Amino acid sequence: MCGWTDPEDENEEEITLKGRELVYFCIFYTIAAICVFSMFEIVMPVINNPKYPFYNHIPDYTFIPSNHT
Repeated sequence: MCGWTDPEDENEEEITLKGRELVYFCIFYTIAAICVFSMFEIVMPVINNPKYPFYNHIPDYTFIPSNHT
């Protein structure tokens, strides 16, 4: 390395999740994702919502000409 360097500039340790910390992180992440999904379903329900567009009904897109003469 060229130039002046500060003696306090040491290589920093790499922070990684290992073992128990990784398990806790995965569990917390999963719970947080389920909470976000649940919040959206409570606020704006889509799953099993009869008022949601096309609920159990596939729309018919066939062309029906109008009878205007």
